[in-house]
Amino acid sequence: MIEMTYLEELSPLEAVHLQDLEWRIALPSETHRQKVRQVEAIGLPFTEDIQDGQRVAVFRFDQLTPFEGRVFGWKALLEVWGIKYQLTYPDVEKTSGPVP
Repeated sequence: MIEMTYLEELSPLEAVHLQDLEWRIALPSETHRQKVRQVEAIGLPFTEDIQDGQRVAVFRFDQLTPFEGRVFGWKALLEVWGIKYQLTYPDVEKTSGPVP
């Protein structure tokens, strides 16, 4: 099991007022060697969307006022597996051939 965290920081913006801002961050993928067991928001809640087959966390800001900063992202719990090969020197010699 691995815990993975991804955070973004919006630094306080000088005299900028933004409305209806959307920020998208890809979530970990499900593969044969990786299963996503849990994902939770950090800082701000998000909704999930699928973009080109990839799960994406969508953070929405109704407005950002001047000098306002934010930290947001996600934390995921992943179950991962590795592939191990047991090769002996004779196995490698058979595949690589003689060295000139």
